[in-house]
Amino acid sequence: MPTTWNPLDLTAVTLSNGNLTSATTAAGGVRSVFSASAGKWYWEATFGGFVYPGIGMANASAVLSTAWNVPTNAAIAYAGSIYINNVSQSGAGVNYTTGDTMCIAVDITGHLIWFRNGAAGNWNNSGTANPATGTGGLSITALGTPLYAIDVANGANSNWTANFGGSTFVGAVPSGFNAFFGPLPFFGRIGSQSSARGSVTTSSAALALLGNIAARSKALAAPSLILRIGGRIAARSAATVWLPHRVNVAASIATMSSATLLQRNAVLVAARVTTRSRASGQVYLTVGGGRAQYGVTINSG
Repeated sequence: MPTTWNPLDLTAVTLSNGNLTSATTAAGGVRSVFSASAGKWYWEATFGGFVYPGIGMANASAVLSTAWNVPTNAAIAYAGSIYINNVSQSGAGVNYTTGDTMCIAVDITGHLIWFRNGAAGNWNNSGTANPATGTGGLSITALGTPLYAIDVANGANSNWTANFGGSTFVGAVPSGFNAFFGPLPFFGRIGSQSSARGSVTTSSAALALLGNIAARSKALAAPSLILRIGGRIAARSAATVWLPHRVNVAASIATMSSATLLQRNAVLVAARVTTRSRASGQVYLTVGGGRAQYGVTINSG
């Protein structure tokens, strides 16, 4: 389930193409919606040109307006060099120009990162570096976790188009790495009087439910998670998620059930909210031909 760039976490950037293409209006940048505290991830970004751009990973403390020049709290390929926490990595630079696709492999559990230009490029400018074997990675221990994808630039008219796994990659995904950067799915049903929690292996993993939540059960997602429900929330059950993301419900919320969020979120319901059920938070959905506006709690019936 690939992520996108975050329209709520950017500086001097305009997003398009489903929030996958970023264009700067001044020195600035953008972080991804998804972040991860563990796991091995692979993604790519194609450079659209103009001013000096940077691409890579960062924590929530990286300053988007200055990370191109002072990449503290970030690991970025920029202007032919790689910088980690504002320290240039000698000999590891990767050059790129308009139309080139940068490949990023990051082992957040092992605190290592690799960059290359295109499918034929050398990882971290080394003929022996290889993410699949853990060889030649650059340490990102200083950044801590969770980590986000990031792009930055030193002025206007710089753009990147990210591929977080929603389309075919230019390069081969290293063995052992997730072929995307985004929430991890959960396939199945939560049975009666059961529960599912999103923070299992990483505090930034997401919970994707492609089946029913049965009676008196609940799906609970911790901070920075996304809860996606592809089935029905049955009687006296609940889907709950904390800020700053969303619950997507693609079917009914049944009697005395709820989809609940806290602060700065959205509930997207593609079917009916039934009697004595509730979708609450920043809500946008259609009920009986009408629309509930953001910041409204819906109680149907």
